[in-house]
Formats: sequence, structure tokens, C-alpha cells
Amino acid sequence: MNPFDILVGLIVAIMVIPAAAPLFRRKSMQAAGADLAGSASRGPKSPTIVSDVPFYGGGIPDGFPEDDFLRHTMDVYVQLQAAKDQGKLDAVRARFTPEVADTLSGQLRAQGDAPRSTEVRELKSSLLEVVDANDSSVASVRLHGQLQTEKGAQDFDEIWQVKLDRRDASPVWRVSGIRPVS
Repeated sequence: MNPFDILVGLIVAIMVIPAAAPLFRRKSMQAAGADLAGSASRGPKSPTIVSDVPFYGGGIPDGFPEDDFLRHTMDVYVQLQAAKDQGKLDAVRARFTPEVADTLSGQLRAQGDAPRSTEVRELKSSLLEVVDANDSSVASVRLHGQLQTEKGAQDFDEIWQVKLDRRDASPVWRVSGIRPVS
């Protein structure tokens, strides 16, 4: 596994979720179909760093567009690999929270200008849960499969947290955390 993939896997989920069990509000889930691509954010917020991506066992609300959501999340994964190969995240920055985008950019700078080539050979996804908390919804998505790099084939297995902030004028889903499955 190359050092960048290890670092990406170690990104700590940035979340603010109340300790109480999540409550699903159908009204808020109507925003679930919002575009994951979205526009640039309004600037960083003070992150709350947690050691693990929390799961509340909230399930998936009725009417959630699971297939489209997973297809789009997998597209973001493939685009991230291409951006890493090119050594720049500008094309995908809007798909991540500012904290995650800044962390990924810092890791790319630390890795230097060494050429990279990544082919996503296999990519599978599953939606684990969608949690509605305060003014946001957070989806947990498991992404796993195999990459082919200049160092050979590498299996990966990650949980992505994807957050929708309904306070935004045009809410969009953004990756707010990535961690490896142990």
C-alpha cells in the first residue's frame, strides 16, 4: 500500500453528532437527493475530532435514493484516485468538507511530485446507515475493492462519512470523514 493511501485511510472522521440516538425526520430526508457534487463551502468550521467513525444503528429511512447515492459516492472515489495521480485536488475539492480537503491536500504536498498511476479495478459499496441529527444528515458508506498501482494490486476497505448540511442555501453531500475498516 502506498503511503498516501495509508494516510487517507487514517483521516479521522470530523463529526458533530449528539450523543442521543438519532431521530429520522422525513422532511430532512427530502434533501437526501441533493447533489453530492455541490459548490465550494463557506469556510472551515472548528472540527470535533473523534477517534472512530460512530455508528448508531439508525438504518436507512424509507424513500432514501440509495442506488443513486451509492453510484455517486463511488464516482467520487474514482475521481479522488485520479486527482491523487495528478497531484492536485482542485477538481474534487467541493466534494469534501474543508477539513478533509485540506488534510488530503497536505498529504499530497508531503508526498511530493513522484508520478502515480492508479486504476480502480474493483469497487463495491454499501450504505450502512443514514443518521439525521440537528441540521444535518450523515450517511455511512462502506467502499471496498482493489486498486492497481505501480506497486501492484492493493485491496482496500474504507468507511466514508458523507454529510449533508441543511443550513446551506443549496445543501450538498460532502465527504466528512474516511477511515479504514480494521
